[in-house]
Amino acid sequence: MNNMSSVAAIYALENQTNIPHNALDYICAQTLKPHQLIIVYRTSQAQAIAPLQSHIKETLPALQPQYIECSSDDVRNTRNIALDYIKDCQYIHFVDADIKLAKDFYEKATLDLAKSTNCVAVVPAHLELLDEAKTKIDLSKLIENPLLWLMRSKLEIAGIILLRRDAVERAGKFNPLLALGKDTDFYARICNQGSWCYIKDCAATRSYALCNTDTQAQFPDYHRRWALIYENLLDT
Repeated sequence: MNNMSSVAAIYALENQTNIPHNALDYICAQTLKPHQLIIVYRTSQAQAIAPLQSHIKETLPALQPQYIECSSDDVRNTRNIALDYIKDCQYIHFVDADIKLAKDFYEKATLDLAKSTNCVAVVPAHLELLDEAKTKIDLSKLIENPLLWLMRSKLEIAGIILLRRDAVERAGKFNPLLALGKDTDFYARICNQGSWCYIKDCAATRSYALCNTDTQAQFPDYHRRWALIYENLLDT
């Protein structure tokens, strides 16, 4: 595989009491297969890892994931732990358990990122939220202002973003001290480095059913949610 188009997929199990297979099925079904799949889990989840290993072997036998066990003390730092294990991949994808991706997401995203050295991240053009209203968000209208995009797009959607690895390295890691807004803080630092773009004719779906800790459900008014996140960042 050409490392210039290689993707490291990181599945960091922070708050799940079980380990859903759905998101990994969409990763294994990509037309451009991940070069690395890194799965970080808590010691308390160890018994659930064996069925997950069997499932991945059946779905994509050629893939050899890395399974990294962390202590309960490191539960808020799982993504940072995974970043230390990336080898020679050009792009990084943080997999969320509640995200469904188109099969050509990796392929289209890497092509778009390769076109411009100033582009640090790429997302699908549309996002469908499987809530009662089946809300649809046109991300292409928000992507010109990534901070507005972070604010409006329900925040917990890291799973539909493909990042350039060198931008992640320049931004530094997630701040594990933040109780709220860890993703927002991290992606804001990446936003400051370059442009974001969206993939035409590409969509993603997010299901609330698999999300155990949803700040949007806790703070449905996004202005209030954003204010709390901003205050949290200042406190830290």
